[in-house]
Amino acid sequence: MRAKRKSISHIIDKKAIEIINNVLPEYWTIREYRPDYGIDLAIEIFDKVKDENSTSFETLGEHFFVQVKGKAEIKTDKFEIKKRKNIKKRPLDETIVYKEIDVIKFSIDTSELYTIQRMGSVIPVLLFIVDTSCEDIYFLNLNDYIDKVLIPNDSKYFEKNHKTIYIPIANKITRDINTHLPLLFYSKRPKYYSFFNKIGFQTSELNYIEEDNLVEQLKYFSNILLSIDVWDYPGLWKIIDTYKSCLDNFINDRELGLFGDIGELDDKEKIWETNKSFGKLYTKKESHYYMQLRVFWQQMKELSNIYEDTCREFFQPTYMGEFCKEE
Repeated sequence: MRAKRKSISHIIDKKAIEIINNVLPEYWTIREYRPDYGIDLAIEIFDKVKDENSTSFETLGEHFFVQVKGKAEIKTDKFEIKKRKNIKKRPLDETIVYKEIDVIKFSIDTSELYTIQRMGSVIPVLLFIVDTSCEDIYFLNLNDYIDKVLIPNDSKYFEKNHKTIYIPIANKITRDINTHLPLLFYSKRPKYYSFFNKIGFQTSELNYIEEDNLVEQLKYFSNILLSIDVWDYPGLWKIIDTYKSCLDNFINDRELGLFGDIGELDDKEKIWETNKSFGKLYTKKESHYYMQLRVFWQQMKELSNIYEDTCREFFQPTYMGEFCKEE
């Protein structure tokens, strides 16, 4: 009778988990899934309590899932990035080579990819390729890869047993906290979607709000938006800082700062009828200010489209993914 044996793959996978625990911040919580069905780890983000005298850490209520693949040795290959438009707007049509990048080629079971596709895009699932020989970790957001790369190129991928995917070698995680920023950005994704949902609701409600009540109502809306934890964060999406500054200005009765100064507009002599349905008359200055507020909310509503169009291609082997790095 043979004794039970441990395969080399089990040893490598165990070491890969140990490396992840050693590389990521020790105050994050890493939970292993047993048994796993394509998901190996659930990672919860903690941060130091904002108190000079405190040595404790608090949860941010942010999570992401990880599929771990250990490799005793990783070899790189070349991958051509071609120029293309957003595949959510028109079919894939790539002809012009934009640049060539170094990637890791990895074969993965399509059943695992299909499970992640069915999960949707709200909860991020990352693939960690761990080089156990030099303790390097490389990541790829699988939700976004499926939507932005896999399906446009092969919509029937799930009919195959395996699929080769390409992880940019630049997607490297080390002990350097700056390399953790993409993970922090992904972990905030559910909060971003909540933020977009609330802005969409508020913008629709503006159709039923008279100018006389507009400022009071929008200040109430602003406090709701500012309470969502997507703002004070050194992340990758810089445009969000601009909108926070505008909301702060509005709450504190200052110019929004996104449009021209309305301080010089006439607020006495010129009377404009800006909303005939309500039969109200307003000064030119009032009219312009109310218009600014409505336009500003419409612009914030567009953040959801920008996120889908741009942010979901961050760190992907795509034209937009590479273009955003250079910007």
